[in-house]
Amino acid sequence: MIVSVYRHTPELREAFKRAREYAKYQQETLGSQMKILSASYTWDVNKD
Repeated sequence: MIVSVYRHTPELREAFKRAREYAKYQQETLGSQMKILSASYTWDVNKD
């Protein structure tokens, strides 16, 4: 599956970053795998 993520504004980049942080918290707390964390990206998700 291919999904496009709009990241052309600081607000959208921040929203995506928060979504990954929340998913990481959920994954660590509940132990269930979160799909947003297992996806591959064409940009450095740790940079934003």
